[in-house]
Amino acid sequence: MGNGGAERQLALLARGLARRGHGVRVLTLFPEGVHWRRLEEDGEVAMESLFSQRARRLPAQLGQRLAALGRLRRALRRHRPDVLYSFLYVANALAARALRGRRAGELGSIPLVWGLRASNPRLGVKEWPALYQSRRFSSRVSLIIANSRAGVAYHRARGFRPPRFAVVANGLDAEAFQPRPDAAAALRELWGVEAEAPLMAVVARLHPMKDHENFLR
Repeated sequence: MGNGGAERQLALLARGLARRGHGVRVLTLFPEGVHWRRLEEDGEVAMESLFSQRARRLPAQLGQRLAALGRLRRALRRHRPDVLYSFLYVANALAARALRGRRAGELGSIPLVWGLRASNPRLGVKEWPALYQSRRFSSRVSLIIANSRAGVAYHRARGFRPPRFAVVANGLDAEAFQPRPDAAAALRELWGVEAEAPLMAVVARLHPMKDHENFLR
């Protein structure tokens, strides 16, 4: 639940559903990150982690990864959610494995929804195996929600075959993000941009997958 786009969207969704009267529980591997702390402070969403802290040494980290599946299944048996909504490849593959197989038992009746948050991701050593596992499990998922049509096309091209795809664009907090003419004027003055000159911006980290080149073009 660190300071990333998918993490922020998860926090916004969890808080929004809770304010509509739904019981929401966010379950993570570790209790860490700015959005974890904010949700915990708000108190509107139940927060739970599979482990109390991240292991420091590689052998212990591998042990946590192996133990995560069993701990997730036990958490699901305790809470019996109406729906399980997981985000990103590693969590999606873990959730699918938790609800399937001979050890899942009655958990197989819980609907599973996946969240896919990219249309051309740059994957690391942890994500590649999870991507291939997710592709294999995708036909058993009730629904996959992507945040763009490009994301749906990307995953269809890579063999994802769920019963249903849906596109839900990223949401913004309209109370937090509003036009502020005074702040805009101060920023133009700071940058030396005339009041009548068009000014456009993109808010994203400097990474090829954010495609600043195409934005500038």
